[in-house]
Amino acid sequence: MAPSEIDVERFAAWLCEREDEVVGYPGTCYRSPLALWLSHETGHVYGVDEGRYGRASQEFCFWRPLPRWAQAFAAWMDTCSVMTYALTGAEAFWMLARVEAVVQGIVLQMGRNCR
Repeated sequence: MAPSEIDVERFAAWLCEREDEVVGYPGTCYRSPLALWLSHETGHVYGVDEGRYGRASQEFCFWRPLPRWAQAFAAWMDTCSVMTYALTGAEAFWMLARVEAVVQGIVLQMGRNCR
């Protein structure tokens, strides 16, 4: 899966479809919400770690960088890993919405500074 195919709207829709279901566990490489979504989309086991993603069958050095929104979401998931717990689609969607607001705010702020 190419980084351009990692679409925030598709991920958000997947989370909404699973509002009351467990969609992953924060701080885990292969069971985080983003990793499970990538696995669902591709039919292969994917991992997410250190701002990168890739198939479980590949060495980490071949994993690709995540898009900015996904890096921010994964980083926030990692901060929640003090206590690994089951995360529902609704909880993950809430976190995604907060991350998107921050990422969009940074992009807007950068645009203002360039003028």
